[in-house]
Amino acid sequence: MLSRLYLLAVAVILPLSSPGAAGQEALDGVTFRQNSKVMYEKIVDAVPSPFRGRTRAKWEREIAETCGDGGVTEEDVVEIAKRLTPRLFLRSTLEIADEHRTEQ
Repeated sequence: MLSRLYLLAVAVILPLSSPGAAGQEALDGVTFRQNSKVMYEKIVDAVPSPFRGRTRAKWEREIAETCGDGGVTEEDVVEIAKRLTPRLFLRSTLEIADEHRTEQ
């Protein structure tokens, strides 16, 4: 689904530091609403494995900073995807999110 160019884009955008365990701790107490957690997990799982840990940590920090105690909605996941996803891969990322949206 994602090409080698994605690897290059992710390598350029993501920091070279190790994600550590801070990302998971950042989500402690965060409430996911509707299918937002599934959307988030599927998007992160689509990232090539060498970059998945750093991507997950970046998403977790962004979710914690953006959503805080208010809970994460599907729209929050889409907005975070728009901010964090390299432009070249935004369409495929949003398609993943749309596949898991709650019917409205």
